[in-house]
Amino acid sequence: MPGIFVNYRRVFLHTSQNSDHSHAYLVEALADRLRRHFGDDDVFLDVESLSVGDVYPERLRHHLANAEVLLVVIGGGWLEETRHRMGLAGKDWVRFEIAEALRNSIPIVQVVLDDVVLPAAGQLPEDIQEMAMRQVFQLRGGRFAGEVSRLIALLQQHVGPKWQPPPIAPQAKPSRWRVPAAHALTLALALVLPSVALFSGRRPSQQALIDVSHWPALGFVVATMVFAAIYRWRRRLDDLQRITAELPPAVSLVLLDVPFTLGLVGTGTIMMAQMEFNDPDERAVLTFVGGTTLLLGAIAISVYYYNKMTVWPPDIDIPGGPRTAIARVRQRLELWGTPLNRTQRDQIQWFRSRLAVAADNLRQEALRTRRERLWRPSLVRGLAVGLMLYLVYVPLTGIFLWDIQQRSSAAELIVGVAVIALFIALGVIFLELVHRFLRWEKTEIATEVTREMDRLDNLLNS
Repeated sequence: MPGIFVNYRRVFLHTSQNSDHSHAYLVEALADRLRRHFGDDDVFLDVESLSVGDVYPERLRHHLANAEVLLVVIGGGWLEETRHRMGLAGKDWVRFEIAEALRNSIPIVQVVLDDVVLPAAGQLPEDIQEMAMRQVFQLRGGRFAGEVSRLIALLQQHVGPKWQPPPIAPQAKPSRWRVPAAHALTLALALVLPSVALFSGRRPSQQALIDVSHWPALGFVVATMVFAAIYRWRRRLDDLQRITAELPPAVSLVLLDVPFTLGLVGTGTIMMAQMEFNDPDERAVLTFVGGTTLLLGAIAISVYYYNKMTVWPPDIDIPGGPRTAIARVRQRLELWGTPLNRTQRDQIQWFRSRLAVAADNLRQEALRTRRERLWRPSLVRGLAVGLMLYLVYVPLTGIFLWDIQQRSSAAELIVGVAVIALFIALGVIFLELVHRFLRWEKTEIATEVTREMDRLDNLLNS
């Protein structure tokens, strides 16, 4: 809805003013400058803002009723034409718009062009005489740019912002017991699950203990090797992440989320298909139900993240983090061009404030010690570390329980202890690699965010 309604005369019936249209270019330049600052939808100029086929009185009343301020442009011959039309049949729309604004208590700003003398109250028709007591602004063609800037500052007192920053959810107060609780839960599961088979009266076979141990052990070894490779080639992967951050949300969804979803669903379905069941039909039903559930869950997660990535303006917590948000803002700025209107500036200023928050958080993350990173009060981080510990606990308990059950020799126990020591060493190496990688990554992104904040500051101050 238009915040600013521009009221002006573009047709003169009075014979002495037929050729006096020298103020028309100023009105058009003024409307164009107001649109660049407030936005196209916030400025109404009848000759440009009405669509073809609109019924003039109805559309006029609609826009006028929703205006926040009426800008009455008074140029040469304005008073003479107004008084001339008082004696003519038909409605004087300029006078009608002013009277409607006065009747509805809409603020009025009189813009007097060049050296035109402002009409006194006694010279105006009775229904618009109150306009003489409203604000007055002088606009001269020779000092147009500076005076329009002053006029814009005046109009901002009447025209409220059309965009409001989205609410930011308050950060939940971290609990000091989350991480210990997550570790304790995974340790309990790792100890209890193999122990059930040992003390339930059904002695597990050697093959059963191997089955429950070798997959987690292999997974942990592979995970450590993969992360070591990631740390070794972290700069190349970082360049790849910058490229993927530039991708549109739909393309990112297809190239990144779809393969991950298919891999997750395929792996889960294969694992369920290999489970032992007495009834083949029962296996088929469970495999189908489990695979379908995984697929629907993955689709729901992808749709959720896609919706977060398409919200404008983007926040720093979208998938891909600050880099993806920065890329989306740069793409939008290229479409907008310069100068920015008020709504665009408000959105960019809000985004810049969110980048400041992201930079502070990233610097704090980069400065965390190993102990702080491991025991950070985060449920997600706690469960991730707990899962890693679970991958260690399961093979260790499998080996330990087998040794106890079989009353192994000292040599066999030494081998078991050596395997335990190997897994502990792998765990230490894994945690050290994670710590160093996160410290490096957070520092890199914090530097990029700071540079982007400087760039946006230059844009907003230009």
